[in-house]
Amino acid sequence: MPSLLALLLPPAALAAALPAPDPLGDDPAPLVVTVDLETLRPPAPPPPAPPTGLLPASLDLTVTPGDETALELVLDLDVLAAGPVHLPVIGADLALSSATLDGRPVALPPDPSGWRALAAVLPAGRHRLRLAGTVATPRPELTLPLLPAPRATVQVRGPWQAHVAQGLATGAGHFSLPPTGAVELSWRPPTPPAPRPGVVQARLAAALRVDGSGIQGRARVRATAAHQPVSHLDLRLPAVEDLQVEGAAVAGWERSGDLVRVRLSRPLLGTVELSLAWRAPAPSSDGAPAALPLPVTTSGQLEQGFVTVHLGDQGTVVPRPDRGLQPVAGRDLPAWGRGLVDGAVVSTLALTGNSPALSLRVLDLSPVDAPPTFVDEARIEVAYAAHGRALLRCRYQVRNDRNQYLALTLPDGARPLGVRVAGRVVQPVRDGDRLFIPLEKSVETLSGLVAFPVEVALLAPERPWEARGQRTLTAPAVDAPVAHARWEVVLPPGARQRHVDGRPTVVQAWTEGGEVLVIDRVAAVGDGTLALEDAAEARREQSQETWNLAYRAYQDNRFDVARGMLEQSLAWDGDNQAARDLLQNVDVLTGEDRAQDDDQARRVRAMARAKTSGMESEQSEKKQEAEEALRAGDYEVAQEVLAELEQLTRDLAVVEDTESVDQKVMLEETRKKLDEVTVALKRKKDAQDKESRSEVQAVEVVQAEEVVEWPPEPAPVQAWEEAADLPIEQSELVIEQSELVIEQSELPIEQGELVIVVDGILPPERAAAEQGIAGLLAGLHGAAAAPTPQAEPSPDTAVAVRGGGRGAGLGSRGAGLGGGGRAQATSAESRRAPASPKPAEAPPPPPAPPPTPPVSTSAPAGSTVPTALAMDPAVTAAPLSVRPPRAGQRLLLEQKLLAPGDALAVTLTYRLRD
Repeated sequence: MPSLLALLLPPAALAAALPAPDPLGDDPAPLVVTVDLETLRPPAPPPPAPPTGLLPASLDLTVTPGDETALELVLDLDVLAAGPVHLPVIGADLALSSATLDGRPVALPPDPSGWRALAAVLPAGRHRLRLAGTVATPRPELTLPLLPAPRATVQVRGPWQAHVAQGLATGAGHFSLPPTGAVELSWRPPTPPAPRPGVVQARLAAALRVDGSGIQGRARVRATAAHQPVSHLDLRLPAVEDLQVEGAAVAGWERSGDLVRVRLSRPLLGTVELSLAWRAPAPSSDGAPAALPLPVTTSGQLEQGFVTVHLGDQGTVVPRPDRGLQPVAGRDLPAWGRGLVDGAVVSTLALTGNSPALSLRVLDLSPVDAPPTFVDEARIEVAYAAHGRALLRCRYQVRNDRNQYLALTLPDGARPLGVRVAGRVVQPVRDGDRLFIPLEKSVETLSGLVAFPVEVALLAPERPWEARGQRTLTAPAVDAPVAHARWEVVLPPGARQRHVDGRPTVVQAWTEGGEVLVIDRVAAVGDGTLALEDAAEARREQSQETWNLAYRAYQDNRFDVARGMLEQSLAWDGDNQAARDLLQNVDVLTGEDRAQDDDQARRVRAMARAKTSGMESEQSEKKQEAEEALRAGDYEVAQEVLAELEQLTRDLAVVEDTESVDQKVMLEETRKKLDEVTVALKRKKDAQDKESRSEVQAVEVVQAEEVVEWPPEPAPVQAWEEAADLPIEQSELVIEQSELVIEQSELPIEQGELVIVVDGILPPERAAAEQGIAGLLAGLHGAAAAPTPQAEPSPDTAVAVRGGGRGAGLGSRGAGLGGGGRAQATSAESRRAPASPKPAEAPPPPPAPPPTPPVSTSAPAGSTVPTALAMDPAVTAAPLSVRPPRAGQRLLLEQKLLAPGDALAVTLTYRLRD
């Protein structure tokens, strides 16, 4: 029988607790046992296996209702830890036809609870369960237990009207379910839709060509019938002539009033194309508006429509769109609506309603019964020398409509020194005593044709003046009517007129505006009144020169530049009517009067638009260049080209009429692209700056680790001492403009001094600088002291003489008229400056207007102010550089209304002072 100790202790503890037997002793030793209580505790049970984590992620159920409702289920499961799974999925009423888990077949046997359950060992991760089957549904309803899922959807296939309890409809036959344990579905057959009415949508493009024979109209109609076939199409077209309707499906047509019914060969469902052609009488040329016939579809609705107005022959038509029409860019016209008629497109309009109204006016541009060329004013200045020669300066304000030349009949033996038309040197044609000056057509303004200046300088030989006697003085005759002529004759020094016979009226001062003769002022030589008139004449000449520049800028369509010059011209002479007329045109094109749309304003824009063919070609090139730069990603080049394109398009939009918006639309698009490119460049620059700052900061951090203290910098030495040791690679003094306008030799060298200041010359370069300046002064001295040959005057020489006294004769190339006078040889680009009136006799001068940019005002008072006009090198003498001297008595003559070919001529009885 085991002892109590054996029962309490385990075998290992029992062996350790019992003492070892003594083999030599006979008596047993007493038993002493020590037991640790820890050994008496039972071992802890093993930890239970962790439960398998499984979460349903989504459930998608597809239902096809019927007597046997087909079901398809897709269930996504997320397994958190590997292990066995027993998951009820769907009610057991489902007759299962297939089931797969991650693409492999799986069994879903029904369990006692009435569910089909998934029993499997699944690894961690996402798994997809697919199953399909049918459920018997004798009634149109279904209740199916389902595994709850956080996202569940139901889709009902077929044309059924379905309802899902607690379901939220998300589309046709689509429902979203909350995480419930069942789906309750009912359905019923769909209600048959009501028949849809037939719809006809039409697109139309019409073109009207206007010429002298009438209005030719053509149109294309594309009508689309939907839902119901159509057997005819209706159009509305006012009364026209020679109407024709063609098309592949056209069986015939008839019209009743404005209604045109086109019968189709058979009822059609789809697109039908028609072509129409007609004619209408031409609008009257009296300027009254005439309504134009436009076709409009009345079957259904107008989807898209365009009308283009074309000009067939010479003339101007003005379309006036009313209701239902709006101007659009020509590129908006579809390709199938182009090329209907010939002729230049005047306007492109979009149809915005079913009742458009368009009227048209024809402007009569036939020339009025007026002279082709008319001279508003002729100003002739002539100075005679005692030895017989005469120097003439003729200025004509010409309005030219259609003449190619202005013919002048010259005095006997006269020959031209120079000719300018509107400030530009031209080459005249000589035929005996007739001089043919090429003209250009005057600019049309709101006030009519603008007058431009024609200036001619002549040199005429005469017989010497005797001590006393009679002479016949003759001025050039013009082959155009002259409204008002002024003739200033300067007699030789010492000559006094005793009697004057002839048609011109002798006056003592010029009339104001050419209306009334002035006879109450004395015109003695050196009188203060004459000095004032000379100053006023100088201002008028300055105004005229500035106007010439403005006229050229206007002809080049540089209207902003022309505006500034015209305002300066009026500041010099407020009575310059040509400047006022031209400024009105500029206001119509760019100013507050831009919206003006009367006949004359349209004519102004049309004349300016006729000069833009080259600009349009350049615009196309710039547009293509900008697109290529954008495609290449070169935004710097794109920005530059787009800026040029914007300026070109702005200039073209200025001359565009109100019914045409092609350039205006392109201008907006160009500005938008330019803004986008500017923003892209700014972002690129900001990114580069940020990257540069990052690099700089990194460099600064690296350099901060190597700080070395240098001794303080020495005191700065003088720049001259430092520069003395610098190597001089090029010791020549470069003077970019060392000519000082030597070709314009009107500098009054006999008075004043020339100061040349050259800054920034280092000591090693001083010698070269002094040599260069010495050479320059030597050249100036040689040019001023060069002898002038006393040769026969040539056509390329202009002579200007000032002063008085006894005198010799009229010389050439700088030789003077009058012993006490001062002679100046002038160039083709110079003219005299305003003479300063005497302070004691002249009233205070008005405030000086701002100087014009092209005119230099740096010359001293009394000298000729050169202009920047480019002169033709073939004619080196400009008419304005020829200033007839006023060394003798002045004779003022005026004449009104000279017939073509009439010349100013007077018989003078004179006496020369001993």
